[in-house]
Amino acid sequence: DTGGDGDITGDGDPRGDGDITGDGDITGDGDITEGVLRPEFDLEGAPDYSRMIPLTNRQWARAVQTVLRLQEPASQADTFLSPVSGLSLFDNNERILRVNNILRESYQLAAAEVAIEQLADANALLRIDAGSDADTFIRTLGRRVYRRPLTAEEVEAYQSVYNVGVGLPGGPGDFEKGANLVTEVMLQSPHFLYRSELSPGGGPLNGFEVLSKLSFWILGTSPDDTLLERAAAGELDTPEGASLVAAEMLEEPRAAEMVVDLYSQLFSFATYRDVLKDDPMWTPELNAELERVSELFFEHIYESDRGLDAILTSTEGFVGPLLADFYGISPAPATPALQDLGPERPGYFSQVPYQMVMGDGAHSDAIHRGLVLSLKVMCAKLEAPAIEVPPIPPVDPSSTARQRVEAHTGVGTCGEGCHSLYINPLGFAFENFDGLGRVRTSDNGQPVDTSAEYPFGDEGSPPTLFDGAPELMSLMVASVDAHACLAKSLMSYALARDITSDDGAQLLSLAEVSQSSAGSLKQILREIVRSPAFLSRPEDN
Repeated sequence: DTGGDGDITGDGDPRGDGDITGDGDITGDGDITEGVLRPEFDLEGAPDYSRMIPLTNRQWARAVQTVLRLQEPASQADTFLSPVSGLSLFDNNERILRVNNILRESYQLAAAEVAIEQLADANALLRIDAGSDADTFIRTLGRRVYRRPLTAEEVEAYQSVYNVGVGLPGGPGDFEKGANLVTEVMLQSPHFLYRSELSPGGGPLNGFEVLSKLSFWILGTSPDDTLLERAAAGELDTPEGASLVAAEMLEEPRAAEMVVDLYSQLFSFATYRDVLKDDPMWTPELNAELERVSELFFEHIYESDRGLDAILTSTEGFVGPLLADFYGISPAPATPALQDLGPERPGYFSQVPYQMVMGDGAHSDAIHRGLVLSLKVMCAKLEAPAIEVPPIPPVDPSSTARQRVEAHTGVGTCGEGCHSLYINPLGFAFENFDGLGRVRTSDNGQPVDTSAEYPFGDEGSPPTLFDGAPELMSLMVASVDAHACLAKSLMSYALARDITSDDGAQLLSLAEVSQSSAGSLKQILREIVRSPAFLSRPEDN
């Protein structure tokens, strides 16, 4: 964060969360070799490989909705403590999901509130549809809550809980009181609050573990009865079976929600809510549209079965009524609609939302525009910035924004190592957009310069020249690193952990899928499901 105004990586680490070392280096030609290339591909993750991974707040809310068959996700999660950010790009990462005493008490209170609401609702038990006797209720609800059949010992333990409920004074009938207390206690079980992987180290996960992993990842909730029956029938015991179930899930609407959530976190869509510009074209109402059209773009990419090529080079984007003027589109659509934005706007990073949020007021900001691309599209491992970073010189009427950046971070300055090689060149490609994302041909009376060079090739090969975003995006699409970086993000979100050099071979395999003519986000996600990293436990240390 050379500008001194925030964490651009989203994970609190200006270098990202890993690099390629030793036996896991990804080269520009797609091979795993020894040594480090430029740009270094970042695979220095530090996963815990947890056997018990807490649910995210959103997963908890939807899981309660699923097991109790509620109309909406449980609202109690809105008050839960949020995980500490700064260690991961994604909020489902095992490293940031920790249950402390505050969260434990929140779970306890939430379970009691849900039970009170259930007791006050005469139709609650009918919706759960778990019979009207204790044994059937315990086994039916227990399978949903535990995401597997209960053992005989567990059934017996909940029968004791049921009996305690029956003995409580007041309230409705005995069955209602017993079932209500069973519900409250089940919702506090670690088997509900955590997604478990208890299979032996080095061995495959069992079908119920695979199903839970798939359901919480793709659908964002606990598996329903139909899916649990398929797991019980052994349909998820093989890679082929798991891949088939995953393929079906990936066609459901919630799968598109998952992809939007992934990219919303990766590219920090929440920052759109805080955009502030001293320009008559900007209004506070614009911010919600910036976020919404960005979500719609990635939803469209996914639903149209496309991948990195479209993310980086498609000239289509969503435009709403407030954004139309920024694109020069008339008449403005009444609601966000897919539009052709013209050849100078390839992919998401050329669209107004990204260019505006990464703009320095009304001026371009090559450093931050380039930093995000370097870290999150190329997965480059960058050196840590200096402890004290001097601010960029103030606007000079005689200098362009690019000239100010070059003087501040170019050769012979503190930013020479990373900025002049890896960050600035990627940002310079967008100098034809001002700080509000509007196309421009001059800056402070001088022609804009969008030319630069970037080390796309193997170590030792000369940097590749380009001029403007269209050429840069095409070079990125042709780069193995960009496809492997896409795979890294998808794998990290799917596995709920950091990615390391041990995953290098799998990333290269996924990069080949992404680069192929049939490559798509859906196809990459299906291949992740078939991988040993998804279907098995690592060896126990």
